[in-house]
Amino acid sequence: MVDYYVASNEARIMVDFKEYRNLKKKIILPLDRVKKIIGKINTKNIKNYGFILNKNKLNVYNKYCELPNSLVIGYAMALCFVGKAKNIYLAGFDGYKDNNPLNREMNQYFNKIKTNLPNLNFISITPTNYLIKKNIID
Repeated sequence: MVDYYVASNEARIMVDFKEYRNLKKKIILPLDRVKKIIGKINTKNIKNYGFILNKNKLNVYNKYCELPNSLVIGYAMALCFVGKAKNIYLAGFDGYKDNNPLNREMNQYFNKIKTNLPNLNFISITPTNYLIKKNIID
């Protein structure tokens, strides 16, 4: 059921890169940003979608995006927006309890995505502690 895998966080790409070679599906990543990390590779199964880290921006274009951090959720949402997706079904975004700062950070990021990409509709298909009313962020 997976069409593509997505990666944007450089540290995570370093850790997981050897696994990418064994994937039978394509992976989308910011190739220009990670070439230094992964060196020469066969790009047959890699699709390049650019990514510029810009702390104050969240902009999406056909060939790249500008995001305020390297969380893969923002990169994936940019791809969904470019692909003209309407509904984004989230699984495993359970969040944190007890007013954890990481929960606040993710809620702020979801709100920023929704503000800048208003055509995307987030739907959680598993329980979540993020700001989702009736399984839909609004």
